[in-house]
Amino acid sequence: MKKIILILIVLSFCLSFAAPVRCWDDTGWDKQRVPYIRKTVAPAVTDDDFAVPYLWVDETNDKFYLLMDNTTGAAVWQEVQYVGGSVGGDLISDTDDTYDLGSGAYNWKDLYLSGNETLDDDSWLGLGAAAGRIEFDDQATDEVNILGANVGIGTASPGAKLEVVGTIKSTALTLARSVLPSIPFRDSDGTDADDNGQIFGDLTDTGSGTEDFDMWFRTQVAGTMTTWMYVDADGNVEIQNHDFKISGSFSATSGAQYKNISTPDLTGNSYTIASTDYTVLVDDDDVDVTGTVVVGLPAAASSSGRILNIKRIGSSQTVQLDGDGAETIDGAATKDLLSQNDSITIQCDGTGWFII
Repeated sequence: MKKIILILIVLSFCLSFAAPVRCWDDTGWDKQRVPYIRKTVAPAVTDDDFAVPYLWVDETNDKFYLLMDNTTGAAVWQEVQYVGGSVGGDLISDTDDTYDLGSGAYNWKDLYLSGNETLDDDSWLGLGAAAGRIEFDDQATDEVNILGANVGIGTASPGAKLEVVGTIKSTALTLARSVLPSIPFRDSDGTDADDNGQIFGDLTDTGSGTEDFDMWFRTQVAGTMTTWMYVDADGNVEIQNHDFKISGSFSATSGAQYKNISTPDLTGNSYTIASTDYTVLVDDDDVDVTGTVVVGLPAAASSSGRILNIKRIGSSQTVQLDGDGAETIDGAATKDLLSQNDSITIQCDGTGWFII
């Protein structure tokens, strides 16, 4: 009687560790139980008093053995080389025999992980993706792809650190200081040769923690990026390679650059118009000159398209306009403003000046 009780106790102990799994046969998945026993040593041929397929767990050496043959005195235990595994069906709880560890749901919907999850080097995480990438994919739509060091949103093959196919909404855009910042505008294939436009900046360190920033606006012409507008760090705007056209009215309420010439501005009896001068007022009553005040025009070669307004506001001396070198004004070497309030508007064609 004592032997029977002892056998029942041992049997109950072993069955308490029976691990429920889902097994596959020709008809599909079926819930099965694989009993196992926990030991601190490996099994021997004499460990033959278990049913096939019993699982032996060597807790000392962290090894698994599966009983293949329980012939008396010649038991065959096959070590299981565990490399990896996956859940191909449903997990069955040993506690209440229900699906998904007692959640009551047949299929898992969410997975919650607590702590750090680490993959070793060269391993990969695939969410409907191939090796070497992380992909968040809703059927036919490519939401997010991480491929190598590139991140793509709306594309499965990002070709840059960040490539977005679609509309971007941002409250701010910050460009790195370590390189010359550039914002290209491209057509849909995203190649450099197809840049349709570009905003390009040049950062200059002026010292003492301050910097100047110049900006160019470019578009593509016959395969070449051409600069059309330039804005320097002082706010001056230059239109390049094209005429400046305005549809509608234009007025300057402030900042129109003019020069009021008096004695401190003269070198001898002359003043040479600077690149920042547009309207020049000659106060010949306020100069230490007797006779003629000469206003020298800038070189025509660097002034193509430029317009100058020059007016005599005094009444004491003659004011004379003089072209640079042999350059002329309406074909003449000089042009005089003989009376007070005489004014003249001239424009340069790159070779000389013409009264308009």
